[in-house]
Amino acid sequence: METHDLLPADTRFKILVFLGSMDEESRIAVINTLADELSSSRGFLQTYPTDGQTPSPMFDLTTIVVGNKENFNYLNVPPAFRPRWFKVLLDDTGATGSEGGGGYKRLDTSSESITFVIVRPDGHMGMVAAAGALQDAHEYFASFLLSCHCSTRL
Repeated sequence: METHDLLPADTRFKILVFLGSMDEESRIAVINTLADELSSSRGFLQTYPTDGQTPSPMFDLTTIVVGNKENFNYLNVPPAFRPRWFKVLLDDTGATGSEGGGGYKRLDTSSESITFVIVRPDGHMGMVAAAGALQDAHEYFASFLLSCHCSTRL
């Protein structure tokens, strides 16, 4: 699958989450903590509801994981990072071994870190942030979106 096929111009922000490898327990703990933060009421997926829907449909999240197709289970990816089963991609070669894989290397992304790539609705890159800079992503959206912490509809 080509990256541009994941990013149709459909008025939504595309959030590409490069989780890296999920082989070590220590990384899984970090990923789970990040998922909790992202899906909390303070996370940008919850802060900007559309018609009361959270997570907001203005965000289209796709997660890309490094792994081996022989032993990878997408259910190990925290629910915050897998809104639909087809939104979790594995960076590995296809069944024939002749195509696919190598996406992290081509994009110069480390499989040992977590990276967020935000693509604007017009297809331009909005920002790239390491997971440790998740607050920067919150501030990016806060600079032009209005948050709503309403519990009732008017």
